[in-house]
Amino acid sequence: MQVRLKQEHLNIAKFEPEYGLDPMLDIALVGPQCQYRIQGRASNWQGSVEQDTLSLSSNEVRDTTIYYLV
Repeated sequence: MQVRLKQEHLNIAKFEPEYGLDPMLDIALVGPQCQYRIQGRASNWQGSVEQDTLSLSSNEVRDTTIYYLV
């Protein structure tokens, strides 16, 4: 499944010196039939996902593809 950043959301990755390369995330992603919001440390992103099902019009998504690298 492909998701994109939700254009209407600020989508922040905040890096703090005491956490090194483990930013605090506040991002919203949209897919064809659902929306995800991730709030929390990047190292624990799977535990910070909230999902909503919704119907979107095509003009509500930004043309930016997100790829998760392991």
